[in-house]
Amino acid sequence: MTTIDYEYRVGTWILSKGFMCEHRALRRLIVKHKKEFKTFGEVFENTQKVPNMGKGGRPINEFVLNTDQILFLCSTISTTRHTVGFKKLLITLKDNMSELIDEILKKSDQKRDNSGHVYLIKNSRGQVKIGRSIDPDHRIKCIETQNGEMAEEIFISEVVLDYYTMEKYLHRIFSKFDRTGEWFNIDFNEAKLQVESLCRIQKAMPKQTKYEELKPKQIKLI
Repeated sequence: MTTIDYEYRVGTWILSKGFMCEHRALRRLIVKHKKEFKTFGEVFENTQKVPNMGKGGRPINEFVLNTDQILFLCSTISTTRHTVGFKKLLITLKDNMSELIDEILKKSDQKRDNSGHVYLIKNSRGQVKIGRSIDPDHRIKCIETQNGEMAEEIFISEVVLDYYTMEKYLHRIFSKFDRTGEWFNIDFNEAKLQVESLCRIQKAMPKQTKYEELKPKQIKLI
């Protein structure tokens, strides 16, 4: 994800993973309808090295699209059993680019190490949200905007090797407490200690950590 003229944009390489198509095919489609794409803003190009493609990975040229251009892209791509779910995801998360990228990477085998951050947010009601993101700062800002209030407390973990599994594990061990979605009625500092403990365990044995075998610390109900 990148920012151009204060707009968050997503590259076509990452979008091709979500649509399960070749990147060059996606580029050809945009070139073909470039005039129409420009009605939603300037179509910028970017050069980057594709992650996890080995030491000799060759840089790729991609288009970087804003939200409206991404939604227009949905209309130009044929709806199949492979694309229908991703189109729905794009529309649902159109205002949360960081979460959108997370979901794409989750479905793609390109992000082999699944590394990212686990974060905690405490709202004005004392509830704690447990989430994960590769760009937690932006994700938290999006949540604050959606909720119409600033977070009272925030904690972002160090980079962990499998943040999806860690988040699911945390949701499971806190599931006995009252919750609304990912917001739990738990003590913020207790949850923070739990995340820090898991990070230390994973760092000590990153390739062997099995969260389901770990015994969670006692968590107090607020």
